[in-house]
Amino acid sequence: MNKLTGAAFNPTDAMPQPVDTPMASNRWDRQRGYGVILGGIHILLPIGVFCEFVSQPILTTLPNSPNYFLGLMNLRGNLAPVYDINRFIDGDRSAPAVQARQVIILGKGDDCAALLCDAPPRTFDLTYVAFNKDFTAAPESIQNLLTRRFMIDGVPWFELDFRSTFKQLAAQ
Repeated sequence: MNKLTGAAFNPTDAMPQPVDTPMASNRWDRQRGYGVILGGIHILLPIGVFCEFVSQPILTTLPNSPNYFLGLMNLRGNLAPVYDINRFIDGDRSAPAVQARQVIILGKGDDCAALLCDAPPRTFDLTYVAFNKDFTAAPESIQNLLTRRFMIDGVPWFELDFRSTFKQLAAQ
């Protein structure tokens, strides 16, 4: 019995009723993504992978290493290799010196590496963003390292397979 109305309690009144129009999802239903710009290429970071942004890292260079390998950084006792994807794409041509260094670190502990990035990461709501596998807007030398393309605000953002990327960067 409902104390206010005196009507009998009907258990189906407490159950949600189906709605014909789609409801806006709440913040717990949304899928968030993070993106950075690496050498002018818009890259979405893989979901579920530990990422960390470091501004002005101290790098130790190694002699006789490829020009896209910037050196090693000490990250809480672990050495993390730091790469410049722009120099990797350009090949042997020397890229201009980077004024403001900032890196995005992917992975944890001994299984981490860093990429030089142009700006701090941005967050995106990927819940309603469509994706495909058209990589023609990306440089040809990294198209095999991409898994998906998202169009966000008219700009193509590519999801990077970071494990394959770091294997390829370390192998050359």
